[in-house]
Amino acid sequence: MGAFGASRDGDGPVRFEVALAIGRHLADLASAGPVLALLEDLHWADPASIAMLEILAGELTDVPVLLVCSFRPERGGKATPGDHADDGDLGAAVPAGGRGQSPRDGEPLRRLLGVLARHPALTRVELAGLPPTDVGRLSGAVSGMAPTPEQAEAVRHRTAGNPFFIVELARLAATTSVDQAAAAGTLPTGVRDTVLARLAAMPAGMTTLLAAAAVVGREAALPVVTAAAGMTQAAALDAVDIAVAAGLADVPAPGRLRFTHDIVREAVLVGMGTAERARLAGLVADALVAHQGASVPAAVLAHHLRAAAAGHTDLRAAQAQATAARAALAQFAFEDAATLAGHGLDLVPGDHPDLLVDLMVIRGEALRRSADFAEAQQVLTEAARIATANGDTVRAGLATLTRAGDVVGGYSSLFYVPVPGLITDLDAAAAALPAAERDLRFRLLAAAAVRACYGEPEAASRLIRRAAEVLAGQRAARPGTTDEPAGLLIARALAAWTPQHAGLRLAIADTLLATADGPPGGELVARHLRRAVLWELGQVEAAEGESAAFSRRLRQVRDPDFGLLDRCWQAMHHLYAGRYDQAAEVAAVLGGSLPGVRSAVSSGRTWPTSLRVPWNRSTS
Repeated sequence: MGAFGASRDGDGPVRFEVALAIGRHLADLASAGPVLALLEDLHWADPASIAMLEILAGELTDVPVLLVCSFRPERGGKATPGDHADDGDLGAAVPAGGRGQSPRDGEPLRRLLGVLARHPALTRVELAGLPPTDVGRLSGAVSGMAPTPEQAEAVRHRTAGNPFFIVELARLAATTSVDQAAAAGTLPTGVRDTVLARLAAMPAGMTTLLAAAAVVGREAALPVVTAAAGMTQAAALDAVDIAVAAGLADVPAPGRLRFTHDIVREAVLVGMGTAERARLAGLVADALVAHQGASVPAAVLAHHLRAAAAGHTDLRAAQAQATAARAALAQFAFEDAATLAGHGLDLVPGDHPDLLVDLMVIRGEALRRSADFAEAQQVLTEAARIATANGDTVRAGLATLTRAGDVVGGYSSLFYVPVPGLITDLDAAAAALPAAERDLRFRLLAAAAVRACYGEPEAASRLIRRAAEVLAGQRAARPGTTDEPAGLLIARALAAWTPQHAGLRLAIADTLLATADGPPGGELVARHLRRAVLWELGQVEAAEGESAAFSRRLRQVRDPDFGLLDRCWQAMHHLYAGRYDQAAEVAAVLGGSLPGVRSAVSSGRTWPTSLRVPWNRSTS
């Protein structure tokens, strides 16, 4: 309608006559049947057109004309009283030199919406994202491949149900796969270009805020984003209002900012250069520490500092990976711990061998406890070598002890996994320690004794005696300590694993259970030893009760290493009872990670080598 009235913007009577003429024309058309008039992108209409539409809406009464108008919410908002003219800054989205409202001309559209709100025939439709069912139908129609409900939900999560985004992902799925198209980080060119073009036309303050928010994640604390963006609180709040009005972000809770679509965030990240992303990642890390302190999850801080390093060595980033990897170990997230420690190894400067060894030890422990024994041995052996070369016998001892799995642990500590030379290495590491390192020396000797119980009984007895001597020295230095540590009790129990010493082993397990008031590993080992001895003694009901107690505690602890130990017990239990099918079901879980399980269960006749307790190795 701009052709009718734009040149006479100040001529109200002429504009009124033009509006009436358009109304009469529509009424004439409607005399032959209902008329649909569609006006799209009303947010780009010039003020004269909006003014005439305001007049026209009042004239079209009792006429079978349906007038449908579409606009973006950042222009019209809710048309509520008190809207500020400054909100019209979103007019910057209009192409330069083209038609449309100027940056501060959002008021005419809001005024029109206010007038229309009083029209008795008005129906206002707020478009929401498509639900998963419709997402699946639309995606399937475009790609020719009907997605599963899970795939449809994944697409809906990434797109928030936006039809344009769904169609673009579906087109990509047609040439790749639905899973690949729905995967995080997959950004069709059409979507990227559309989002970036829209962002480029937005006020600079909003794009600055969204850039920082994109680096933080899908959702972020507004104070953190504000600090990382280098903005004042007032400027940040103004930017949030604009982003929310534009449908690019929302405020899920006070002080929080969230992207409405994963795709929008990904497009923002794609639009940044590598250097800018690294710079913002460092600022985000600093802002997180400043605003949240010690409550920042270690993995989150490690992620941002690694991104800030951008492939270069960085001491702070490497230290953050080590902290996060230790936290992951404590939560039994072994794969995460191994990955984080690996990131740290890429970041650690060459003049920090202590941190290098620490990261290798963490990675080695994570690999061992996730049953990747071969890789764990390689990493930990190299860690011990580096520590020894740098004169750090304590770190060398810790690396060697980690190779053995310490003493109080699950499958990787208790069961026989042959490692040539490990007993000698443990003994040598203990001998190399300074005199003051009594605790580590004891643990090394106890671990060596446990390993020697599998086939080297004389060496086991000698190592147990030496560990007891170290313990006596500890007690002399710290009077009042009387209980034997769990490590020595476990070594004594395994050394006595012969049929005639079942009673002694049961007594040791009882003592271990009674004194297990520290980490849960001591209680779990005690209960495992008890159920094994009780089963051996024919006290099946008592063994089953102890096994149930073990399982209850394991559910509380959720340590996968002890989970493997329990599955081994289940496999042995089924094998002894002749339930080979059930044993095979357990073996299907174990066979991929534990040596010897699959072949033994398939034969149904012998114990897996890795499941044998010490006396079985000489009598079975």
